[in-house]
Amino acid sequence: MVKNGKKQGTMRFTVAPGSEARQVFLAGDFTGWEPVAMRRQKGTFGLTLSIGPGTYQYKYVVDEQ
Repeated sequence: MVKNGKKQGTMRFTVAPGSEARQVFLAGDFTGWEPVAMRRQKGTFGLTLSIGPGTYQYKYVVDEQ
C-alpha cells in the first residue's frame, strides 16, 4: 500500500508479505533501483521516503526475491 506520509512531501510504503518473511526491501526508480531496507512493524514492513510529485515504478524485494 502506498499513501501520503505524515510530513508533507513524503510517501509511506507498507507491505504484509506473510509471517515467514525475514527481510523486505523497496527498490524503485526514485532510489535508482537500489534496495532500501524496510522496518518490520506488527506483521507488516514499512518505510517512509521523501519523494517529489510524479509517477514512479517500484517493487518489493522479499527475502531476496
